[in-house]
Amino acid sequence: MYLYQMMPRLRNFSILTKYPLLAARFFRENRQFPSVVLPKNYFDVMQWRKVFDHNPLFIVFSDKLASKDYIARLCPDLHIPKTLWQGDSIDAAPSSILAGDAVVKANHGSSMNYFIRSGDYDRSELKYVTRKWMAQIYGRSNAEWAYKHVRRCILIEERLFGEAGPLVEINIRAGRGKAWLGSLLINAKTERQSAIYLDRDAQRCGVLLGRGVDPAELDGVYAPGAYQDAIRYAELLSIDIDYARFDFFWTGSRLYAGEITPYPASGYSAGQPVADLLWRKWDIRSSWFMQTSFNGWRSRYQTLLLEHLDRIRPKA
Repeated sequence: MYLYQMMPRLRNFSILTKYPLLAARFFRENRQFPSVVLPKNYFDVMQWRKVFDHNPLFIVFSDKLASKDYIARLCPDLHIPKTLWQGDSIDAAPSSILAGDAVVKANHGSSMNYFIRSGDYDRSELKYVTRKWMAQIYGRSNAEWAYKHVRRCILIEERLFGEAGPLVEINIRAGRGKAWLGSLLINAKTERQSAIYLDRDAQRCGVLLGRGVDPAELDGVYAPGAYQDAIRYAELLSIDIDYARFDFFWTGSRLYAGEITPYPASGYSAGQPVADLLWRKWDIRSSWFMQTSFNGWRSRYQTLLLEHLDRIRPKA
């Protein structure tokens, strides 16, 4: 019996040894190491997903071009930013496209964006940045399995603007056709990036402040009228997945689809009330790994994990 109890701990130790960068970053963020084999909270279960749950749909979500096709198929009436060009090198991009408003992106990673307005950009800098993107196997250090299967390429997308103010980014966390939590992202892609968390009825349920941000700065920020539309679309897009974050942009008159993220913030950090809510809602008993028939150690592990989940938390 003692050996049986020790096996998950030994396996967890071997996983942390196999993924030292994951273990180190998780410890920096949470001051403890994750329990990957038998997850006990939201932070743990995201690391579990990276290591064990290799759902082929995660590859689609992690591929910016493939995810557009997925969104168009499930939500044909939802606007999607136009792809103006795609290729292996920015050198082949038509100069006419770069002369306008555009966003240059890497297809295979997150936070790989270069914004161009009215053709104003540094061509040498853009070439350097995109070559760096193409040389990177994104997600390797954080064990984000799906990204390594995405075809690397550069794409140029139409750039969206807010019509009467900043572009509003809406994030909806949903699974199996139910939206659980929304958020408005403020000062995105900067150190002042902050999030206002909202329930299904657009009532505030938490705030995550960026560096140097006074809470009063967010007092006048409210959910746009398209928030309920974003909820509806996220529920349609999440029917076949146990959990993901679905991003949208509101220009002031039109809602656009953004990315679908299977590894939000790579599972290292979130406001504690938010993480507690997601842990209650996200039931990995319905995950691809737990619903797939395996032989050998995976089958035995499914049984062990199911017993663990039934013991520590009720079904969502």
